[in-house]
Amino acid sequence: MIAIVDYGMGNPAAIRNMLGRIGFDADLFTSPEESVSRGATHYILPGVGAFDEGISRLTDTGWTDFLLNVVAPTCQPLLGICLGMQLLFEHSAEGRLRGLGIIPGDVIRFDFATALVSGLRIPHMGWKQIVPHPSGGELFENLDLGARFYFVHSYHCRCSSPTDVAAVASHGYTFTCAVRRKSLYGVQFHPEKSHRFGMRLMGNFARLSS
Repeated sequence: MIAIVDYGMGNPAAIRNMLGRIGFDADLFTSPEESVSRGATHYILPGVGAFDEGISRLTDTGWTDFLLNVVAPTCQPLLGICLGMQLLFEHSAEGRLRGLGIIPGDVIRFDFATALVSGLRIPHMGWKQIVPHPSGGELFENLDLGARFYFVHSYHCRCSSPTDVAAVASHGYTFTCAVRRKSLYGVQFHPEKSHRFGMRLMGNFARLSS
């Protein structure tokens, strides 16, 4: 069972629908206790919106303690998507509250002061090819050459350690678009909006050993 954390941010139903289409059992859960009682082995943390609101809602619903004290220490597979990836970090320039801190680093706004290309817009929106790193492991297995994913974001993550970078993309400059630390993953793009490329990635995540 794949538990999709439903804390009122984003559209988790789209993720459930995609997983169902490719043959995986997934459901939305508003509390950690419910996910445990249903035998969840994998967790997906989606999200669209502001950093402080996201971490506040996670804390208020009990998910912060559960992700930090149960999921992360036991290396259960976890995938953060968009804001969900940013919440894995220590803090964000968008907000004032501390993030989960599972991935050391911070979240910064796109800054094109030194970019070589003019006319770039924020938010970064649309399809973009990604470049996986070997550290991304099974998450990017069997992806087509030149796989593209759908992005919508104004902020991007900056890892303290390059070993946590699982993939990069470019918008004015190269930025981290996916991270991995053991069985904990994050992607800045939206696999649930990325058609066959997203289906492949979500299937890879669902097949990770728990």
